[in-house]
Amino acid sequence: QVKSVRTVTLINPFLDYVEGTGVVNRTFPPLCLGYIAAGIRSKYEVKIIDANAERITNNDWVGRREKADIFIVSSADVDRWQCPTLNIDSVIDLLYLLRNDNSKSVFYLIGPHSSPFYTLPDLSWVKVITGAPEIGLINTLTGEERLKTFEDFPMPAYDLLPMHLYKYEVLGPRFSLVETTRGCPYHCIFCSKVMGQEVYHMRKPSDIVDEVEYLHNSFGVKNIFFFDMEF
Repeated sequence: QVKSVRTVTLINPFLDYVEGTGVVNRTFPPLCLGYIAAGIRSKYEVKIIDANAERITNNDWVGRREKADIFIVSSADVDRWQCPTLNIDSVIDLLYLLRNDNSKSVFYLIGPHSSPFYTLPDLSWVKVITGAPEIGLINTLTGEERLKTFEDFPMPAYDLLPMHLYKYEVLGPRFSLVETTRGCPYHCIFCSKVMGQEVYHMRKPSDIVDEVEYLHNSFGVKNIFFFDMEF
């Protein structure tokens, strides 16, 4: 009997902000989830749900009955690692909603809020990944040592993302992030340094050019924010 391919759903949750606070809920592509999806898609049936871009609230999740063998939920993606959001109650609520229909599934939580979850025993069923999660998750889920440093990362799985929804109020629509380096040698007190490394890694210029050309040719992207951790 042939074993069916296991399914993985990666979720970028919609973050409920209090109206009137002036906080902008930007719709940036979740690159971290894109890297992970690209790194494991040869072994799994992979789907990314960008609930933030698609404005899927937790109320909307009720009745969706989303099914997967493995769920990877991000409390905040790479564009918020430096200054993460303060309230992630909606992320915790989403984990419980997903578990209601997936009691036998495996749940991973990634993002800059991960460490405090060790102190919440009622979430002991969630596997918490601290720090930058791509290398650990990709190598663990594939059972292979595919990645060692940022230079080994695959291009994010942009084809699994709703690229038509991303925009930046400074640059406009037809927008994407591109990450060219990872890590930072500095020690700014406001930055969530736990997500980075002291070592500064740079991608090959040719890989960056290929990614920009792919974004433009495949999705009509005209505005790119080269997003790195250091200023």
